Amino acid sequence: MSPDEIKQLRKDLKLSARELATSIKAETEDVWAWETGERFPTKRFVTRMLTLRKTGGAKQPLAAAEKSATTKAPGLAEFAGMARLSDPELWTLVRKLIQHPALFERVVALAKDYADPTATATAPAPPASAPPTSND
Repeated sequence: MSPDEIKQLRKDLKLSARELATSIKAETEDVWAWETGERFPTKRFVTRMLTLRKTGGAKQPLAAAEKSATTKAPGLAEFAGMARLSDPELWTLVRKLIQHPALFERVVALAKDYADPTATATAPAPPASAPPTSND
């Protein structure tokens, strides 16, 4: 989840940072750090926040939803949107992008065809097929 999504969740549920932290069994300082972008929540906390959003802040269903999330294998749908921040593959990719300038340049060129999720205007859809790549 992005910092703005966490702030919006608190606003929608009318919760203070302390109340959100208590609801998802986190520290208040962590919620503040997530909202400022200093740190990002782990998959466990993202799952708990998404469950809170779905239940409208009801704390009772949290344990059941959390249990079901840990018993199923993660699929692509589970990592849609900003929830992908908890996907270890994303961070592997980030490390590779940092380490390999040629890969970074190729990804930058490829990304130009995709909409920026934070942009307010509607951008064109991504191409139907990815361009061929060569091995580095």
